[in-house]
Amino acid sequence: METMNCPECNSDLKKTITGNFEINYCDNIECFSHFSYQKRECNNHHLQAVRFYSKNNSLYIRKQCFCCGESVSGFKKADFENIDLLPIYKEGISDDFCDIGFTFQYQQRYYEKGKFLKREREKEVWFAEHNNYLKSDEWKSKRLLVLKRDNYTCQSCLLNKATQIHHKSYRYWQNEPLFDLISVCFDCHELITKIDRGELIKKAF
Repeated sequence: METMNCPECNSDLKKTITGNFEINYCDNIECFSHFSYQKRECNNHHLQAVRFYSKNNSLYIRKQCFCCGESVSGFKKADFENIDLLPIYKEGISDDFCDIGFTFQYQQRYYEKGKFLKREREKEVWFAEHNNYLKSDEWKSKRLLVLKRDNYTCQSCLLNKATQIHHKSYRYWQNEPLFDLISVCFDCHELITKIDRGELIKKAF
């Protein structure tokens, strides 16, 4: 079986079957940008004569596959005996066989998953860089200056001894002016972090 490759990153595409579509997609977390699909052939394709009534109730003869719904026209009624015994053309078979709406939903979920995974990956990279920054001499110097400025007192509760430094924002990350940093105790820092990440807000509503 021929292996298809992602046109963006050249990794092997994954394949899945949903409804009567074959879907090919890239699940490389660094890429996650290729999604394509094509209709599968009907495995039980057989055309049989049916009675087809137009909107003005005129009778025509068509041939239709009762598996996939495909139909063809252009047949003369004179070529068929006992027309009244022919089955009636069935509406909706093609829609059920070829559910393009479901495939679009599948595609939307794919792209949403890709965005989520990319965001998670970016978070991992950022936190790794941030942890390395917190070990640097530059940060240790800033940390000490802020603790001294705040007299080693938590600026959130003004009760506990400050042991940590909180970023008011990350706008100046790795180049922070000292007014953007405050001294806090462990408990207050944990609470502020949860609020910043929306965890307590979600529980409140």
